[in-house]
Amino acid sequence: MQTETENRVAKYASIQAMAEIGLGSFIHALHIPVGGHVLSINQLVCLGLTSRNTRIRGVAVTESMSVTTIVTLLKTLSPAGKRLMPMLAIFMQGMLFSLGLGVLGANVVGIIVGSAMSSLWAFIQPLTMAYLLFGLTFFQAFVRIWEDLAKQLHINPEIGIWFISALVIGKMVLACAAGAAAWTADERFEARYLARVDQWWRRARGNVPQAAARTRKAGPFIGAFLDLLSPLFLASLLLCVIFLKAEGWPFAARTVGVTYMFFLALRLIPVEKLRRVVARYPSLDRAYRAVLNKTE
Repeated sequence: MQTETENRVAKYASIQAMAEIGLGSFIHALHIPVGGHVLSINQLVCLGLTSRNTRIRGVAVTESMSVTTIVTLLKTLSPAGKRLMPMLAIFMQGMLFSLGLGVLGANVVGIIVGSAMSSLWAFIQPLTMAYLLFGLTFFQAFVRIWEDLAKQLHINPEIGIWFISALVIGKMVLACAAGAAAWTADERFEARYLARVDQWWRRARGNVPQAAARTRKAGPFIGAFLDLLSPLFLASLLLCVIFLKAEGWPFAARTVGVTYMFFLALRLIPVEKLRRVVARYPSLDRAYRAVLNKTE
């Protein structure tokens, strides 16, 4: 028999899972470059709605982390591909949100601080990836080319720092507003949000089997090669080549080889085995199975 907590976890985990698939499919179809930031804001709305049902610190942390864990594991059901990076993003953002609740309590302050910390991960993860793939060369190239461009435009190079800072702070403010709005929301807000999620889900549901079939047909080796054609990766690689000049092409060859192996490893890692972790926790397993029934 499911407890009230398990029912809430199953409810909001299914909502976030359907939103990830529905909204994620829409973002992927339009190739929106800030899609990860949009999904992270949506995750904060879901976690805010989850946490508003209790004022007990331990219960709030347990429920938010349970929702995060279930949605992370549900990502293993997505069409085969680079599932590990989205899974990492979902889990880390949920953990940082829960950390705010754990430290400051199940109140609006904990929600705001947790949302602010969670919003930073969408910047930390891609920067960490850039460092792993390109090393310090990427950052040195970015700074040098920006300084040269600023000189040509006769503007202060520090404007770039202010611009990036404004983006990060703006994202934090938006994240805090989303989390706080969900925490203080009434039933009408939740009903409207659920209707929108259901709309996203219905539109995307028919496309999921087609996407899965295309991905299976491509296979991990071809899929990893197609990952190299990502505009963001190619633009970053070109940036480093221009910066290194004569040494750029050997650097590009090494980077492409290492990156291909990295992308291939992401596709070959058997993330499906992570679902075995759920079976060790009966209450979490019951909520997980309930979410599966709702999203199938």
